[in-house]
Formats: sequence, structure tokens, C-alpha cells
Amino acid sequence: MLSNQQFLEQEMRQLLESQGFQIFKKIGHGAFGQVFLVHHPDLEEEFVAAKVIMNEDFDMNEWNATGILSQDRSQISPFIVCNILAKQFDKMTVILMKFSNLGTLFDLIKTQKDIPIPIIRVIMRQILQGLSYIHSKGIIHRDIKGGNILMHSPTGSGRVV
Repeated sequence: MLSNQQFLEQEMRQLLESQGFQIFKKIGHGAFGQVFLVHHPDLEEEFVAAKVIMNEDFDMNEWNATGILSQDRSQISPFIVCNILAKQFDKMTVILMKFSNLGTLFDLIKTQKDIPIPIIRVIMRQILQGLSYIHSKGIIHRDIKGGNILMHSPTGSGRVV
């Protein structure tokens, strides 16, 4: 017999598959939803993260803030993970966002005990540049922690946050 959590995950997977997504793995979960690494043939990106949230837990303010941050595509900070699109269904909302290939800052700290100071400086500079950008748009992030800072390093970019 499936637990409530397992049943919910199964429903989320079925919803994504019904929309043509190929699910590779579950990459995260929280109090309000689960995140899957997915591919869809109609998207430019090879992989995206699909965050699936129950509608009663969906915070429209979060989506509106992302819209404000991405209004001028030419001015988007490279240190902000942008949502690609969102779609509401009967019971759930799916938010597609760019996939961050290195996990979270919390994961990095947990696995790499001796991070060199120059790397820490680069990471901190990029975090602060991202925060400066969202603050310049009038948005305040109220839950800054290692688990909410996604790490990404596109090949040859020199970027890690």
C-alpha cells in the first residue's frame, strides 16, 4: 500500500507524463511540492526542472516576482534562475524552470568540507550580485539559505551560482 506521499508523487509523475514530459529523476522536494528533472521535445532546453505544487499551496506572489525579474530578457541577471512557464491543472500547478546542474549550496558545503577561499569568494560575489539584482527590482527574498541557492556551471562560463 502506498503512503500519502508516495501516492502524491505518483500523481505528479502521471501529470507530467500526460503532458509529454520524460521524467529522468526526482531532484528535490519540500513542504509544498516536488521537483523533477524532465525533458520535453518542444522545449529549447535539453533538460528543465519541473516543480509540481498542489494548487492550494501555490503562491501566486512567487510567480509574479519571477515575472517582474524576467520582464526585460536582455537585463536578466545570470545569477537568477528564471521560470520558463507555469500551467495550472485541476489539482496541481507545474512550474518549469532552468535546470541547475550542481545542486544546492547546502549540498556543496555538505560534500566539500574544504572549499578553497578563492572559490568561496566567487560564489559569494555571485550570490550577492543575484540578490542585488532582485533588490533593484523591489523584491525581497525572505528565505535565503544554502538549500535555496542553486548552483549551476554552464560549460565554459566560469559561473557557479
